[in-house]
Amino acid sequence: MLNTGGKEDAFFLTSEYANIEGMQCTPDTKGEYNMCQAIEDMKTDARIEGKLEGKIIARYEDGMSLDDIATKTEQTLDFVKDTLKENGLL
Repeated sequence: MLNTGGKEDAFFLTSEYANIEGMQCTPDTKGEYNMCQAIEDMKTDARIEGKLEGKIIARYEDGMSLDDIATKTEQTLDFVKDTLKENGLL
């Protein structure tokens, strides 16, 4: 049964409810979870992912080949293709 009062429960419930894969949070030295830090980390990850997505799209729109985009962004060719497909460009 879920203990609705615990910070650990709140963290796990939030990550499951928001369907966030890979969301990780480790307890501090007191064994407590800091939801504010977890959310800030998610925001930082989203910004980084958005910047990468923007670079891929910009290079594609500039006519760069998919192989060159993958090399320049240090991503796999499949990742580049998936990113472009998700944005309606392939």
